[in-house]
This record gives sequence, C-alpha cells and structure tokens, in this order.
Amino acid sequence: MNWSYISGFFDADGSIQLNRIHRNQLPSPVMTFHNNERVILELIKAFIYDELNVNGTIVTKKKKGYADQFELRYSYFSKFKAIVGELVIHHPRKLKRIEFIQKYQGLSKRNGKYSNQELETIASLLKQWE
Repeated sequence: MNWSYISGFFDADGSIQLNRIHRNQLPSPVMTFHNNERVILELIKAFIYDELNVNGTIVTKKKKGYADQFELRYSYFSKFKAIVGELVIHHPRKLKRIEFIQKYQGLSKRNGKYSNQELETIASLLKQWE
C-alpha cells in the first residue's frame, strides 16, 4: 500500500462532501472511499493510520438484492487536511471541491462562535457548493 495507490483509488472510488455531523453545527468535510471489498478499505485505513495517525470509520451499507457496500469515512477539517496533503488528485471535480473546502475552512472558527456577518458570508459560500 502506498500514497500513489490511495490517490488513484480516491480518484476512481472516492468522494468529498460537506455534511452536518451535529445538528447545531455548520457542515464539515467528509472524505469517503467506497468499495464492495471491505479488506481493501481496511488496508487503506491501516496505512493512513500508520502514516498520519488519523483514524477513519468503515460503514456497511446494505441494500436489498445487492451485495454489501462499504464506505471508509474521514470527517472534520483536520483529518481532511492531513489526508488531502498526501494525495495526488487528478479528478477535476474533486480538485474543485478541495479548493472550495480550503476556502470554507478559512472562514470556519474552531469555537463555533460567529457574528451575523460571518454567518451570512459562510451561507453565501455554501450556496456555491455543487
């Protein structure tokens, strides 16, 4: 396992989203790797943990009539930033989303206390998310 493999895997079977982890918080970035072979995601998770000391979560998605699907998730800015810093991504939409999240992170405060003006700025930026 190496960063080149993980970069290619993410380009093909990864995604970047903004999700609300908690109801009363602004959205946080969530980086996911998808596959129907859990063992591959476990190897990626172990490699990332060994290299960066960043832990992810593997979730099983069941759909009636289909094989189980698995998703390796990394949530929050710190994990996102650490992993993206190691990847070489070529997928144009993912590159655009990474750039957006970096801009968004610059507006986010760790303590979650925002003025009305700051919330309006963040809301207008979030409307640009595709």
